[in-house]
Amino acid sequence: MWGYALRDFTCREEQLGIRILADALCGSNQAPLKQKLLAADLAQDINIQLMDGILQPYVILEAYNIDECRASEVENAVLEALECFVREGLDHVQLAATLANLEFQMRERNYGRMPQGIVFGMQVLESWLYGGDPAANLEVEALFASLNRKLEDGWFECLLERVFLDNPHRCQVLLLPSATLGEEKRAAEESRLYTARESWSAEDIAALQKRQEALISWQTSTDTPEAVATLPSLQLSDISIQPERIPAEERSLAGHLLLRHNIPTGGISYINLYFDISDFSQEKLPDISFLCRLLGSLDTDVHSTLHLQKLCRLNMGSIGFSVEAYGGVNAPETCRTFLCVSFSALDTKLESAASLVTEIITGTSFDNQRLIRELLRQSITEMEQNIISSGSDFAMTRIGAGYSAEGVVWECAEGFTYCQRLKTLEKDFESNASQLSQELAALYREIFVKNRLTISITDINNNTEGLLKTALISALPTSEQKEFSCAIHPWGARREGIVIPADISFAALGGNLLHHGGAYNGSLRVLSRVVSLAYLWNVIRVQGGAYGAGFFLSYSGNASFYSYRDPNAARSLKCFRQVADFVNQFCSAKPDLTGFVVGAVAESDPLMRPRQQGKVSDSLYLKGVSYADRCDIRGEMLSVTPEVLAGLAQPLCESANNGSVCVIGSHRQIKACGKAIDTIYTL
Repeated sequence: MWGYALRDFTCREEQLGIRILADALCGSNQAPLKQKLLAADLAQDINIQLMDGILQPYVILEAYNIDECRASEVENAVLEALECFVREGLDHVQLAATLANLEFQMRERNYGRMPQGIVFGMQVLESWLYGGDPAANLEVEALFASLNRKLEDGWFECLLERVFLDNPHRCQVLLLPSATLGEEKRAAEESRLYTARESWSAEDIAALQKRQEALISWQTSTDTPEAVATLPSLQLSDISIQPERIPAEERSLAGHLLLRHNIPTGGISYINLYFDISDFSQEKLPDISFLCRLLGSLDTDVHSTLHLQKLCRLNMGSIGFSVEAYGGVNAPETCRTFLCVSFSALDTKLESAASLVTEIITGTSFDNQRLIRELLRQSITEMEQNIISSGSDFAMTRIGAGYSAEGVVWECAEGFTYCQRLKTLEKDFESNASQLSQELAALYREIFVKNRLTISITDINNNTEGLLKTALISALPTSEQKEFSCAIHPWGARREGIVIPADISFAALGGNLLHHGGAYNGSLRVLSRVVSLAYLWNVIRVQGGAYGAGFFLSYSGNASFYSYRDPNAARSLKCFRQVADFVNQFCSAKPDLTGFVVGAVAESDPLMRPRQQGKVSDSLYLKGVSYADRCDIRGEMLSVTPEVLAGLAQPLCESANNGSVCVIGSHRQIKACGKAIDTIYTL
């Protein structure tokens, strides 16, 4: 890893230029810097990251999974490549494509579920905190106009030379794995604590115990009414009794179901193509998920990968491929599964964008086994890093697979099962490469057919439907008509541990409330907030030292508790099982539920940009959740009482005591869980 300091926060052009260079040099496996290291087998991946929003931004260039003995060779290869780009010039077509795509994103200002106002406020502070212009980071027009003018003047080559080659303010770090370092550190810490303990007098021990008792008393105390009254808050009267209605209309387009969302989008069209794969077995799902990873990153019948990606950046704001599952309300035994192709484009470029998407889903070649292997290795690295850093998500996904078909799909497409399958493919790649290419091609041909297609459009462009019909739908092949019934079944209860190379852990416990007399409803959404904030936050985070904890509830009735970056998974599992006692005690005090209800409503009906509105509406439709159902759920939230919540304690208790367990953490953490875990895997 190499780090390079930039100038201060006011140099926005420099920072944006680095983002453009990062994409041009390492944005894909065909980008020149990444391609050079991959072709020489010097690294499995290489990336450039800009760390901004601080007084002095900096850049990180990192090569992953290198051979320690070849570290100097990697360094020389990187330096030689950078010097070559400065001397011979960069690909200005690629730079222009990246500029166009980045300008689209910055003008779109789409921040997912994060409200625009909050992001704008954070961007203001990133400059204002250091004495800069508060509006500096909100401006787009002049910034891109300037960079486009400088594109042909050698400015990017000069920036590359100044930051990466002639920069005296830099460092280099080589990280090496160790199978013993964690235990060595733990032993040293235990020795230090033992030595300190031996030096304490009786008075020291008594004083420490008194401090600890005072801390526990403070942690378990409640805020006074006077303190709570100082916080601004909403009342139930401020909340609409009905949820926001998202514009949605069912139509037909060339014989296919069309979900039409007529929402002003600022001249951008958002398209989702849902190809029904419900009939595929769970064994096929990991390969379909890997197929999604490959699409857009391989050659097609018309373009090389590099040329294809340039065209996508020039003509589209975004493009993505994913496996998605939609289970019904309180219907865990079945779900609808899709391979979703999502893309966005300016109305003026929609025809070109649709043609490129058609090219990818009808003309991709799977013959480049070298590139498939590179993408496979990178996917494994990404998955391993995600499991180590966000293990709670993977633990809950594993729990969900035990009790719902939808959970099985997510586990096989994005969870630990998917990671295991990728490792198997990589291990056997040499002997099975040709067979893998053939199997991927066969899945591809079976999935991308007219018979499986449902279309979603979010915009107010009257030409979108005609463009899609001409440029995309007409090019899809037709297959034998058949029913796409769900082929997935829940796994049942499991008690598992997954060993990772980290000292912390992530614990999850849960089941399906339908098995214990419960069901998904609005009252449970409020209870989820109560359990997460009034119980788990205190006993798991404040008292237990974990970074986070919560209670997750799905439409299918799955309910799971989780802890995040937890120093004591065994303790957290015990706390999860005591949740019914907390609920009964909490409700017996007749608490004011206003704050919890407001939070539950906000969580269920967040402020959304047009892209999210269309996607959420699609999700509700595919799950079978009508507007009337949403109104019922809103009514249940607004009318909830402590007595209603107390009635939910027993299903929650039985689910916690009889449900599945998944702990992701060190071997020591998992061993400490004892009989709570009976099967152990290693990442």
